[in-house]
Amino acid sequence: METLETNGVTDLKDVPLTTYITSGRPNNYGYDIYGNKAENDQVDAATGFQTADAPKNPLFGSFYIQDKIEYKDLIINAGLRYDYFDSEGRRLKDPQNLTYDAQFRTIDESNWEDTPTFKEVSPRLGFSFPVNERTVFYMQYGKFIQMPQLIDQFNSSSEYNRWYAGSGNADLTPIGSGLDPTRTTSYEIGFRQQISSVAAFDIAGFYRNVKGQVQIERILPEASTGLPPFSILSNGDFATTKGFELSMTLRRINRLQAQLSYTLTQAEGTGSSSNAAVGAVEQDAPRPTTINPLDFNQVHRGSIIADYRFGRNDGGPILQNLGVNALFTFNSGHPYTFAQSDVGQVNAYDAGVSYMNDTRSRRALEAVGGSTTPFNYNFDLRVDKSFTVTQGLGATLYMRVNNLFNTRNVINVYNTTGNAEDDGFIFNENVPQRNAFVNANGEEYLDVYEAINIKNGQSYWDQLGLQLWGHPRQIFFGLKLNY
Repeated sequence: METLETNGVTDLKDVPLTTYITSGRPNNYGYDIYGNKAENDQVDAATGFQTADAPKNPLFGSFYIQDKIEYKDLIINAGLRYDYFDSEGRRLKDPQNLTYDAQFRTIDESNWEDTPTFKEVSPRLGFSFPVNERTVFYMQYGKFIQMPQLIDQFNSSSEYNRWYAGSGNADLTPIGSGLDPTRTTSYEIGFRQQISSVAAFDIAGFYRNVKGQVQIERILPEASTGLPPFSILSNGDFATTKGFELSMTLRRINRLQAQLSYTLTQAEGTGSSSNAAVGAVEQDAPRPTTINPLDFNQVHRGSIIADYRFGRNDGGPILQNLGVNALFTFNSGHPYTFAQSDVGQVNAYDAGVSYMNDTRSRRALEAVGGSTTPFNYNFDLRVDKSFTVTQGLGATLYMRVNNLFNTRNVINVYNTTGNAEDDGFIFNENVPQRNAFVNANGEEYLDVYEAINIKNGQSYWDQLGLQLWGHPRQIFFGLKLNY
């Protein structure tokens, strides 16, 4: 709409093609820049701009074979998985030495090559043997492959040209091509112990190493190309996850069945997401290479499930087939970095969160991931009763309550305060921008800002795509029919 208004037209096709492609930023494949389906590449004869890219047709395939070997008390499960990934995409031969047509703002075709097809065989191995009649010991090992998101690999020709050839705009979202899969190596060791005829527990330790995660890389073209530096997506970040799991199971006895589980985890790595190092990369500073807690790490996580249920012809006509299920879950918070915000170019709406989207406008006051959000606790309840409607037709009437006690769990906080109800901006009279907004809009601005952003966290959600608090109590009623 802005492009139409700027050019004083009502039809997109009336906008000069050069203006539309360079300013409208179409990112299309399988369609032309006006939204019409296109089965092949299309080039405008008058300007030389490519207006359509052929559809992308990635091909993924895999198969798995496994054999079970039993030798005395030893059981071995050995397998091989074959993965085939053909993105049918293209990649640059040498991003630092591009041949660029400044007139048409395009990268010469000689710079491109087909992305090689990825093929790999991944072994899986596990074995177990009984220590005694109540204890079983087991170990597992395996390699796993996962392709990056296709959105990180596929872009239109015009989008690639804007990035790799002359924009020099550090605010543009980096794009990639020819990315390799992420590789994971996993180890697990544990044992199962039967305590009695109705109870048993499992304990296992695990270690996972992930290599080749997507990261941002800064490209410095050769001086002879005349191109400015630009950022791309590449493989590089790695992560390790280690910990142990404990679970205890109680088989149903006297109508009660229960299960308890607990996991202790430590997830560390060089980057929590593909843009974790964007501040350093775009400021031409060294990439962080230290190992830090990952943003999604939760050290403690657990649950307790209790199910009390009457069977058929148990408890009389009212209580028979009636069940109550309770689920209690808990988890520790995730890491964040306590920081000081250097409030810069902000507006009256997002002044309290803009620094969290742009690492260049804040200063860390501790090591990366040095602080942790609060613990979360949740209690869910389900009550259901099954009955027969007619011969061959049964029904289950149920009520489910999520967050029964309406606990207000804090799942994210503001980095400057470590608090979900204080963004460090609106209540801080020492921030010049805050006072400037009050002078410009009156004291009512404080009330409106607090109602929208502090009480409801709207700017936090809009700018970061995250919630400050968990869901409130939710009650569901339902009827399920069984034929």
